[in-house]
Amino acid sequence: MRILIISSSLRTAGNSEVLCEHFAKGASEAGHEVECSCLGK
Repeated sequence: MRILIISSSLRTAGNSEVLCEHFAKGASEAGHEVECSCLGK
């Protein structure tokens, strides 16, 4: 499965960004292809 994660955290290492990173790591470890896009930086 391919997963696209879009984060709109305005702060570096903000809650949204950290949540997306943890989700991406878990999905990747489960064998999924993950792409992250951070908006607002």
